Amino acid sequence: MHISSVAKLRHGDFPTGFVVYICSLIAFVSGLVMTLMSLRMHKYEQITDPEELFLQSVDESWTKEVFFDKLIAQMVVATNVNSATNDKRAGNLAWGVV
Repeated sequence: MHISSVAKLRHGDFPTGFVVYICSLIAFVSGLVMTLMSLRMHKYEQITDPEELFLQSVDESWTKEVFFDKLIAQMVVATNVNSATNDKRAGNLAWGVV
C-alpha cells in the first residue's frame, strides 16, 4: 500500500501539513507587506540646496566660519531626519522577518 507524503504528516485527525502551509503563507505575506511598507518610506531630507546656500552667503557677506557653521548645522538636521527614516525602515523589515 502506498502512503503519500501528505498522509504521513497527518497526526490522527489533525492536519499538520495544512497548518504548516498556512503558517508559512502567513509569514510570507506579512514579510512581503512589511517590505513594501518600508520601500514606500522616502522621507529623506536633502543636506542643503547649494545654490540657495551660496546666494544667501553672498547676500549676507558670510565669513568662512559662518558658512561652515550653517552647512554643518544643515548636515546635522538632515542626518537626524534620515536616521529616523532608516530606523523606521529597519523596524518594518524586522517585523517582516518575525
